[in-house]
Amino acid sequence: MVANDAALSTLSELYAGSPGPRNFVCVSGEFDIGAGIVLDGSPQRGNRGHLGHVMVDSTGPTCVCGASGCLQSYAGLREILAAAGHHEPAEAPAVAIDALVSAESPAILQALDRAATGLGIAISALLNLVEVDTVLLGGGYSLLASWLVEGIEREVRNRVLSARRTPVQVRPAPLGPDAAVIGAALNAIDTVRRNPNRWLA
Repeated sequence: MVANDAALSTLSELYAGSPGPRNFVCVSGEFDIGAGIVLDGSPQRGNRGHLGHVMVDSTGPTCVCGASGCLQSYAGLREILAAAGHHEPAEAPAVAIDALVSAESPAILQALDRAATGLGIAISALLNLVEVDTVLLGGGYSLLASWLVEGIEREVRNRVLSARRTPVQVRPAPLGPDAAVIGAALNAIDTVRRNPNRWLA
C-alpha cells in the first residue's frame, strides 16, 4: 500500500494517541506540507491534502510546483533553513532548525516567524471551510511548535470567522515525528479491522 505521510500521521494521531479531539486537522511538514482531516472521529480519506500548495502570497517566489507564493516556499522545513542561509543539513531539517534556535540565530527566528504566518494563512483558509476546533502540528513541526504556535494562532484569530465564537487550539501532535510510521502500521491493521472475515477464511 502507498499513502501520503500527512494522512498516515492523521490516522495515528486519531487511533494510537491518547483520547483526544474528534474533529481536528493534522498538519505535517516532514517532506512536503500536508494536512489530514478528522470529522466526528472519522478520517476523511483521499489522495490530496497538499496544504503546501495553497497560495499564501500572490507576489511570492515560484514554488517547485511551478505556481507562485505557495506555502511550501515559506514553511517547508528545508525552505526555512534556506531562508536563514543554511542548505542541505547533515541531520533532519527540524533538528537542524532546533539547533540554530538554541544558538539564538536571529535569521532562523525570523524565518520561523515567516513560516508561522504562512501556515496561519493557509490553515485559516482550511478552517473557514471545515469545522474543526483543533490543529495538530505533526512531523517535524511537532518539534518546532514552540516557535510556530503563536504566529499560527494570530492568523487564525484574525482570519477564521468562527474563531471569534469558538477558539481554535493549535498544539504539537502527541506522537510527534514518529506519527507517519505508526500510521503506516495502523493503515495495514485497519484493513483487517474493517473486514476481519476475509482474513479468517
